[in-house]
Amino acid sequence: MLITLTCIGLVLPKKEALWRTLAIYLPTILVSLLCMVFKGDRETALAICESWQAYGDAYQMLATDCDRELPGVLTFFDISMQDVFQKIWSNNIFGDGKLKLSLWLFVFGISTVVLVRASSKILINSVEKLNQYRYTSDRVKYLPPVSSSDILKSFSFKYAVIPFLGSFILYIIALDWGRWFFITSISYMLCCLSPSLIQAEVAGYSQNQWILRAFNPIYQF
Repeated sequence: MLITLTCIGLVLPKKEALWRTLAIYLPTILVSLLCMVFKGDRETALAICESWQAYGDAYQMLATDCDRELPGVLTFFDISMQDVFQKIWSNNIFGDGKLKLSLWLFVFGISTVVLVRASSKILINSVEKLNQYRYTSDRVKYLPPVSSSDILKSFSFKYAVIPFLGSFILYIIALDWGRWFFITSISYMLCCLSPSLIQAEVAGYSQNQWILRAFNPIYQF
């Protein structure tokens, strides 16, 4: 959504860009909300499992015996959020004499430092090359160079920090938090490795400042 909003914001006023972006993603948003309301039940899950089996060997890998393997998954229908927090607290934080918490902080910290370092090198180099091209190319009218540090802060905030905040609840209620950190990180690196997205960020930096201002004071911090 942020990528779409940034690109549309290059040519349209902010209100129109916002409404068009919401219209594009409205079906996805509605389906997500419906899934939160209509969660299904044991019978629905069993019917889905049996329908997979009906399609042959390729789907039998997912559940070879629905009646035997599915009950373990269906227990999550009856678990309260309080029980989830207690389980996460005991397993991820105080498990193995608080060793789990130390490992969590170490891995999370090292991965974040490596991610920030790698992305900053990519973005700064890309912006500097783009500034040089904008200044020397006959095909592009001269435009004043943009600050690579400003683009770095804007880019990383929009495509790393905001997605992380949006998925933060998964680090609290999910035992396997690593996969969610990986998804956010790899999505951010794919953005960093997309020259057209960096160009869009540079071209629309002044027009799209309202996106960043909407998240103050988080962005300033």
